[in-house]
Amino acid sequence: MNRLDPASQAWLMSDSPKAYHTLVEVYLASGSAYFWSDGDVDAVWNGRTYSASGPEIERDTITRKLGIEVGESTITFRAGPEIELESMPFVQAARLGLFDSARIILRDAVFALGETTPRVVVHLFEGQTGELDVGRYSVQTQILSYLVQLNVQIPRGAFQPQCLWTLYDQGCRVDRSKWMVQGAAQGGSARLAVVMDRALVDGQYAGGTLTGISGANIGVSRTIRANAGSTVSLMIALPADVVPGDRFTLLPTCNRTIARCKSFGNIARYRGTPFVPQPEASV
Repeated sequence: MNRLDPASQAWLMSDSPKAYHTLVEVYLASGSAYFWSDGDVDAVWNGRTYSASGPEIERDTITRKLGIEVGESTITFRAGPEIELESMPFVQAARLGLFDSARIILRDAVFALGETTPRVVVHLFEGQTGELDVGRYSVQTQILSYLVQLNVQIPRGAFQPQCLWTLYDQGCRVDRSKWMVQGAAQGGSARLAVVMDRALVDGQYAGGTLTGISGANIGVSRTIRANAGSTVSLMIALPADVVPGDRFTLLPTCNRTIARCKSFGNIARYRGTPFVPQPEASV
């Protein structure tokens, strides 16, 4: 339940002109955070600036339920190609899964006319993203309360060939820092293919991540399509041209097979069961 102090209640009950806006906080799984307002000007609250230059925001009804049923809401972002998320057009970023497992917080803010700092802020809803409906210039997503995390398979383990752990997580325990390598771009690099100043094991970083740590692409990450020799090919082009000397980090990924786990020297923690017969073959 949201409670207001007497002064705020008195102001809300008064006849003074007021403006009502929604403040949205989006926390991506990558660690990036975005703060938007559906108002005409930027809003400042709790030390953060909620940009009015982001996507248009359309909020649907909020459903709350008693017990352990999952509450939900729906929010629609409308954005042209000039609105970016993680250095790429907003809608394209959503199609590529950048909204997966994102955390979204909705707040109602009440302003006195002409002010950019709200006098009253009410926490409406928060949760993680569910199903997405991506259109040409819009992204509609469910927001599911954190109770959705209780919707897990019991028991959590399953008989399957692939490992149940995710690379670098607490179950896998592979040290990320030991497998991350750095290098500088060389001549001949382009937005879709970066030539590094070091030899790489062919295929070692396919499916992994390349991240800029200097130059115009600093902070930008892209999925690696393949690597051969010193060349790293990307799934999606970098937003800026690559200049010789720009530095990048490379981080491999895992396809959860025994062979890949052995390449990391982590077979003792492999959690797959590839030798269990399929149900139709076990009779």
